[in-house]
Formats: sequence, C-alpha cells, structure tokens
Amino acid sequence: ELPNILSPDNNGLNDLFTSLPYRYVKEINMKIYDRWGLLMFETTDPLIKWDGKSAQSGRPCPAGTYYYVCTVNFLSSKGNKIKELRGFIQITLPKSSFER
Repeated sequence: ELPNILSPDNNGLNDLFTSLPYRYVKEINMKIYDRWGLLMFETTDPLIKWDGKSAQSGRPCPAGTYYYVCTVNFLSSKGNKIKELRGFIQITLPKSSFER
C-alpha cells in the first residue's frame, strides 16, 4: 500500500512519501512523474523515501498532483510474483510556503 499525500514542510508529518509496512517484497522500481510526464523521482528502495524534490534539479517540486508507476517483485512460496501499482500523489504545502 502507498499513501497518496506528501507535505514536505519539515513538520514531521508526511514529509516523506514512503511505503506503508510491507512484507515479502524482494525489490521495486518506482517512478514518479509530474503532470507533463517528466520524471521527478526514481528508486529501487522498497521504502521509497521521496522528499518531494526533483531528482534532476534537487529543487522542491511545486504543490500539485503527481503520478507514479511502481513495479513490485514479491517473494512467495510459489516463486516471485510481480505486481504493478499505479496511482497519484498530492503534494500539499502550508500557506506560508507559498508566500516565500
């Protein structure tokens, strides 16, 4: 399972987009895109840990909706099982972040 909101404002709540507790995950391939299809973040770490910054520029991504595609390779008693997850992440920032 993956959450659908990120608020990278360093208040300790939802500052990182990370997976919820998981079991039997061997590996993942996570890609997060902006609304124009530009790759913002990519990882193979099952914990994900996206801080809302663009991988290319290192700058914070603006508030808005982002799309992810995540291929998950699970370990099972019958061998590996692959599942593809797709969804949206909403980046929200407090009003004070917009006023800077």
